[in-house]
Amino acid sequence: MTSQPPPRKVAFLDTNAAHYMDLFMKFARRNGFTSHDIDKDELSDRLDIEQDAYREGLQKGHKIVSFALREDAQIGFSQVTKIELLCGRVKGSVIESAAKERVPDRMWSRIDEEYIRDRSRDEDLRQIRSGVGDLDRTLDEWGIIVFAGEEQRALDVLELAMAIVGFVYMSVADSIVYASAIAARADFLVTGDRYLYHTVNLIHNPSGRCRYQNIRRSLQSLGDGSLPQARSCDRL
Repeated sequence: MTSQPPPRKVAFLDTNAAHYMDLFMKFARRNGFTSHDIDKDELSDRLDIEQDAYREGLQKGHKIVSFALREDAQIGFSQVTKIELLCGRVKGSVIESAAKERVPDRMWSRIDEEYIRDRSRDEDLRQIRSGVGDLDRTLDEWGIIVFAGEEQRALDVLELAMAIVGFVYMSVADSIVYASAIAARADFLVTGDRYLYHTVNLIHNPSGRCRYQNIRRSLQSLGDGSLPQARSCDRL
C-alpha cells in the first residue's frame, strides 16, 4: 500500500498580514530578488535601509513569506481580505492625492466616504484593482500555493463585492450587503445608511452620469442584469 504524503499545512492570513506579505513580495520583485534569495543577507540588508514604517512592513512580510516557504504551507485568506485591501488602498490613494494638492487643513476632517467616491479616479481604481487581483499570481511566482476552501455561494457574493469596490468606493460591510442583494435578485435594498442609499441609487439610475452608467453596465454583466433600488428606512 502506497503511503500518502501528509497534507500541507494552511496558514490563514488576516488583512494586515496579507498586506505585509504583498508589500514584501512586490518590493522583492522590483529589486530583483526571488524565493531563492529569501534567507540571503543581501535581501535583509536591502530591507534595513528603507524608511522606518515601510521597513517594518517589509520585514513583517519577509517573515511571513519565509515561514510559508519553510513550512511548505498553503496561504489562505478570505475574499473579505481582498475587499479590505481594495478599500484601504482606494482611500489611501485619495488621501495621497489630496496631500499632493496641498488641500487646506480644514479639508482633512471632510474626507469621508462621499469625498473618496467622488475623488477616486477610474485609472487609479483599475490599477489598484489589478494590484490586489495579482496577489494569487505573485504567490504562485514564489512557489506558494493559495488554499481554496470557501463555500461557492459565499465566494460568489464576495467576488461580486470585490468587483463592486473595484468600481466605486464602498466599505467592506456595505459592499457585501449590496453584493448579497444583487446575488439574490432583490428589487429593493432597504438601508438606514445615507451613503449606501445614495450610491446604490446612483448606480440604479445614473441619470446621464457617464461614470455610473459604466458601473451599472459592468455590474449588470456580472449578474442577470437586474440591480436593486435603494429605499431609505425613513421613507418606507
